[in-house]
Amino acid sequence: MWVELTASAQQLTIDSGAGAAKVCPGTGTAYTTGATGSSSCSYTYADSSAQQPGTAYTVTANVQWGGTWRGSGGTGGVLPPIPVTSQFLIRVAEAQALVNGS
Repeated sequence: MWVELTASAQQLTIDSGAGAAKVCPGTGTAYTTGATGSSSCSYTYADSSAQQPGTAYTVTANVQWGGTWRGSGGTGGVLPPIPVTSQFLIRVAEAQALVNGS
């Protein structure tokens, strides 16, 4: 008797904690040291309350896993969606100001 399982991340949903959510395919875009700009899975805290350094948000990340299985005797099928959720605290680390003088 044997069984083989193949699973992969189907979708990543990130709730920013600031009232916005982002849905990304798979596990999103991996961070690369030295990267500039943003990805299709980036979120910028730009509301007025986030302009204060130290403002903290509880971020919720949910990865929806899916896959298939097969086993001896010709058995197999599709796995039901498996959600895995994690929460973490993120603080605004940068605040920018615009000075407009005459």
